[in-house]
Amino acid sequence: RPLSKAVSRYPRGDFKAAPNPERIATTDHVARLYQSAGVKIVDIPMARHLQSGEIPVLKTKDDLRALYRGEGIMEGDEVIAHCTFGFRSSFNYFVLRLLGHPKVRLYDGALAEWQAQGYPVDTGLQTSEAR
Repeated sequence: RPLSKAVSRYPRGDFKAAPNPERIATTDHVARLYQSAGVKIVDIPMARHLQSGEIPVLKTKDDLRALYRGEGIMEGDEVIAHCTFGFRSSFNYFVLRLLGHPKVRLYDGALAEWQAQGYPVDTGLQTSEAR
């Protein structure tokens, strides 16, 4: 497609952003569900692979589904995406929604907020079934 240097003009809109509470997990929400069956609290599965130097080749949605299934994340599970400071969790949230998981929440307070409030930390697989 040819490159254009023309300035694009769009009409002014009236967009008003509003958070969807069904998509956000607070520390209190995570604490209530921390050991509930069927609730998965997960950091991005790629983190372990990146730390070990084993980077899986992910070319399709099926490859991504297999990666999450390998971490115990199944379609229909309630999932809370978290990470250390809230950066990777948004990627995890996006990918799970892309894969069609209807019950995904983003815990943007992350591990830093969780620890600051004195909650326990599990250094193993981050799913409630693993505890």
